[in-house]
Amino acid sequence: FAGQNINSAGSVNLTRLLPDGGAPSTQNVESAGQVWELSGPSSNVLFAAGWEHAVQRRSQIWEYDPSEGTWSSALSGGNDTPLYAIDVPSPMFGLAAGQAFYEWNGSAWSTARLPPPFSVFGLKVFSSTEAYAVGTDSQSRAAVALWNGTTWTPIGPTTRPSGSITRVRGASRCTLLGVGSGGNAMTTFP
Repeated sequence: FAGQNINSAGSVNLTRLLPDGGAPSTQNVESAGQVWELSGPSSNVLFAAGWEHAVQRRSQIWEYDPSEGTWSSALSGGNDTPLYAIDVPSPMFGLAAGQAFYEWNGSAWSTARLPPPFSVFGLKVFSSTEAYAVGTDSQSRAAVALWNGTTWTPIGPTTRPSGSITRVRGASRCTLLGVGSGGNAMTTFP
C-alpha cells in the first residue's frame, strides 16, 4: 500500500509503505508542492493527485511504477489548477478534480470535456457514466453533482448549508457518505 508525506520540508514526497511493517522508502518527486489523494484499483495502477507550489499551484498527477518502485509525473496541468481529489476504480477509467478536471482512459490523462459546476474536493467514481463530485459552490455552500458520462447535474436540496463537503466514500450510491466543514455530512445522496 502506498502512503503520502505531504509537503515535508517544502517538497512532495511519496512513500511506499510495506505491508510487512518493514522500513518504507521515500522518493522526492517534485519540489514545493502537495499531494492530496491517492487512488488506484491495484498496486499496479496507482496515482496521486495534488499540485506544485513552485509553478503557481500547477495541477499534478503522479503515477507509481511498481516494477521500479518509483513515482513519476503522469500529468502537469495549468497554473492555479490544484487537484484535491482522484478516483481510479479500474485500470481503464478514472477522474481527477479540483480547480481542473481530468479523465483517465487507461493509457493517458486528458482534460475532461466539461468541468464540475463547482470547486471539487472529493470524488467517488463508480463507472464512466456514474461519478459523484462534492465540494463548494460559488456561494460557499456545500455542493454535490452527478456525472453521467456527458454532463454534471447538481443534486440535493436548493437550500444548502455554508461550508464544504471534502470527501465522499461508499460502495454504492445508496451507501455514500460525505464529510466536510461547516457541520456538513450526508449519510446518503438524493
